[in-house]
Amino acid sequence: MGDSPIVVKAIPIQAPIEVYVRATVAASESIRLPDEFKRNHVSVQADGEDVYVRFGITAQTADDTAVSALGPPIVAAVNGTAKVANGTTERFDLEKMFGSEHADGGDIFMAHISPVGGQFMRFWRSSGRVVPT
Repeated sequence: MGDSPIVVKAIPIQAPIEVYVRATVAASESIRLPDEFKRNHVSVQADGEDVYVRFGITAQTADDTAVSALGPPIVAAVNGTAKVANGTTERFDLEKMFGSEHADGGDIFMAHISPVGGQFMRFWRSSGRVVPT
């Protein structure tokens, strides 16, 4: 019996070779992620202040104060973001977000915004492709 899909995906994880660093900004900035991030996790680290991120298949706008309308049913916040608290690292599974079909084709963007700006956001590819057994 082979390893579970979780173990197979975790095996290729190594210390990051390429770490990308951007200054945090108080106005949204959209970054096209490198192609090797597709079908992978991306780790985002906040260094100096909270960072709010949003992912998409087109250039994105991040809004750290966006709120959802109650509906009914409740509606996703326009340009809503996920928070990465200062001093922490969060992992996001891009393949789960966008599917393997998209991973072989188009671009993936990450927008970020912070309350003040002038600190740092670090990110890196944090897993390898799933290897079929």
